Amino acid sequence: MSHRFQSLGLMAPGKLRFGLATLLISAFILACGGGGGGPAYSLDVSPNSLVFEVEQGGVLPPAQTINATFKGDGLVVGYPPGTPQPGWLAASVSSSTTSTASLRVQPLESPLPPGTYTTTLRFVTGKADGTNLVSKDVAITYHLTQGLSGTTPSLTIHGQDGIAPTASDVTITSDKTPFNWSLAVEPVNGGATDWLVLPNSSGTGQTSPVTVQVQALARPAGSYAATLLLKNAQGQVRSRIPVTYLVAAAYGWSGQNHTRITEAALRTDLDLALTLQSLLSPASGDGRQWRISSSQPWLSISPSSGDLSSSTPLVASLDPSQLWALSNGTHLASLTIQFTGSSAAPTTIPVTVDLALNPALTVTTPAPFTVGAGTTSAQLNQTLRVSSNLGEVFAPHGTWHASSSAPWLLPTASGDVASNSTLKLDVQASALVNLPAGAQQALLSVLPDDSRIAATSASVELTMSLPEVKHVAPYCTWVNQAGQVVLRGTGFSGNATLPVHLGSTVVTGTVVSDTEIQLQTPPTLPEGKVSVWIENGLGMDRGGSELVVLPEPGYTTLDQDLSKPFREFTLDPERQAVLLAGSFTHEIRRIRFQNGAWVTDSYPVQDASGAAISLDGKELLVTAGGPSTSELFLQLDPSALTLRKSMSYGSPWDLYPTYNLIAGFNDGSTLLIDSFGSYNVSLWFPSLSNGPVFWPSDPMFLLTRDRSRLVLYRGSESTSFDVTEGLVRNRVLPAASGRSAGISGNGNRLAVGLNIYDRDFSFLGSLVLPESSFMSLAMSPDGTKVYTLALNSASGSWKLRRTDISAATGPYPADPVDIPVTFERTQIVTCMRVSEDGSTLFFLTTKDVYQGTTEYRFYAVPIPR
Repeated sequence: MSHRFQSLGLMAPGKLRFGLATLLISAFILACGGGGGGPAYSLDVSPNSLVFEVEQGGVLPPAQTINATFKGDGLVVGYPPGTPQPGWLAASVSSSTTSTASLRVQPLESPLPPGTYTTTLRFVTGKADGTNLVSKDVAITYHLTQGLSGTTPSLTIHGQDGIAPTASDVTITSDKTPFNWSLAVEPVNGGATDWLVLPNSSGTGQTSPVTVQVQALARPAGSYAATLLLKNAQGQVRSRIPVTYLVAAAYGWSGQNHTRITEAALRTDLDLALTLQSLLSPASGDGRQWRISSSQPWLSISPSSGDLSSSTPLVASLDPSQLWALSNGTHLASLTIQFTGSSAAPTTIPVTVDLALNPALTVTTPAPFTVGAGTTSAQLNQTLRVSSNLGEVFAPHGTWHASSSAPWLLPTASGDVASNSTLKLDVQASALVNLPAGAQQALLSVLPDDSRIAATSASVELTMSLPEVKHVAPYCTWVNQAGQVVLRGTGFSGNATLPVHLGSTVVTGTVVSDTEIQLQTPPTLPEGKVSVWIENGLGMDRGGSELVVLPEPGYTTLDQDLSKPFREFTLDPERQAVLLAGSFTHEIRRIRFQNGAWVTDSYPVQDASGAAISLDGKELLVTAGGPSTSELFLQLDPSALTLRKSMSYGSPWDLYPTYNLIAGFNDGSTLLIDSFGSYNVSLWFPSLSNGPVFWPSDPMFLLTRDRSRLVLYRGSESTSFDVTEGLVRNRVLPAASGRSAGISGNGNRLAVGLNIYDRDFSFLGSLVLPESSFMSLAMSPDGTKVYTLALNSASGSWKLRRTDISAATGPYPADPVDIPVTFERTQIVTCMRVSEDGSTLFFLTTKDVYQGTTEYRFYAVPIPR
């Protein structure tokens, strides 16, 4: 038999050669016992055909076996001539003997398209030389089917928020029926898959195609994704179908959800306009019931429920009382929309409030008050406007109250005490009585009742220019006696005269300057202390000072041995006393007329040098000190002679000053003068600052009763100091001589020796006395009379005479009738003065006794009327 195999292979007996280069299988088996003549060669192959069926990309079918029984020198398997070796088939010998062989045949994975593919396997046996060949063909059929697949490449489901859409279809096909299928859901990127429901997840298709429904559940608006896995009966995934679920919103919202609230907010600023927009048809939205709730108590919504049959206007309202309690800054709230009976997740609308409350009160600037002589009560008030920056929303918080730092200012609310109201300022006249003259200030505070609001304040100025009497000099007068008085204070200018109240009596005062008034007190004033004040439109007693009206003193004659060298005395008319001082006496001695008799007491002071009653008579100032001690200034109670206060100054080494002269002026100042140096240095008390320097040393000391002028005199030298000028004037007095001098109560008359001068120290004339040896003089307080003590050479006794010096010019002849007084010829008068009421002469005398002792005496001599 002539038959050639493609790529015939030859193997040794018992071996099978399997090649893969050009043949699927090529094997030749040599076996013994085949020769010998006769038809000894045979071949039987079973089965004579094989059929394989495979789904494309599916699981390969199991291998099949072809069994061959043969008689021959071997067995060869291959492909007939012209049959190409298929790439989709694999064959291999699974077992063999000298007469049998089993061939394992199986399809391979192949990129072939679906279809039916065939080939032939030829089995050949025979003689080894290629003769007597016997062959059998086995037909191989390979059915490659499309198999199970989904014709839907992807699925997009469209839905509405909260509404489950209708089911969607997925088509499954197969080119072989019947076929089994199953569907499974796979998440995308770990996302949820619970929204995708498969009513049927598996089945058997009798025909192709098969339609399977896929259901999406109701979900909130958004985009959802999953993958459907189509599997065959072997569980092999045959198709991956991406599923996208697009859920459109059933509603939306628009409008204002952010606002800034300030203290000036109006009611309309607290209502935020929103719209709940229905995206459904009226029919679809009719059953969609919704409710809205707020997450914060300061935010409410109206209406709070409805349906989606149409769009609904909403008002988100802010509660002003809740906002007022919040701190400034950004505050967040949310409006939550929930649908009734729906599984849809709630939706929120964010609301942002920027709170910037800076509430504050303001008050109009008050006009200054000026209180003058003509000011009336109606001029002591004004109305201010109190307002705030609060708008109508927060205006109820704007209540306030006012206070003043000064008792003279009373603020009261007028009308509505809300954020825009009036404030009345009243100056309390009763509180002005003791208010100092000049500019005063009060702090007006407008305080909110709510601490969140900033307070406001304003300075209220009050200028006190009411005529004010601070000092009265002299502060004493007597019943049934007129007298000249100087009032010192402020606010007197603007008029030539002013009404002056002396208690219930009104007199006319002559205005000298803004700080000085001169007046005549009437003799009708009642005994006692009367307030002194200037009439004003407020009827206010602004005296602050008193005039003491004393009874007639009724002094009696006194001749008293002192036993100490008192060289000066000062008068205390209020207590009807004479106060004696001297640097070697170490005491202040008081000789007092009390209950119709003269009594004596004293206050011990080491190195006492001077004493004086204060301007208002309420204090006794004593100076002490000298070459061996520091200066000491004491303030005593003038009635009890008890110490109130003391002050030391300097040391024994500070040039040894001795401040023995005390001048208390009618402006309230006090000057302490050291009269023992080459120049008279001085100190202001109590500041102890340096005062002026006066010209003559060891001078006569003259202080006017009205405390307006000080004159220091020695020989022809004089120094004057007028308190209103504050200047020291040094002069040389023409024709002046003698150590004795006197001055009137107002300083308009000056007597030096026998010469009389006016206020300007102009010489007016001389006294004419019958006596030739003049010793001492004193001037009456009213300046109309001079009392002289001179020695009558004929009688050898001292004569006390009165001389009228009221005429404008002299000479001034003495009264020919002398005043009875007895002084021994050897007595020297060291100090002579008229009592302040003009009724009595007081003397200090020194008498040298040849036996080695010295006599010092004090005299009181009533003056005949």
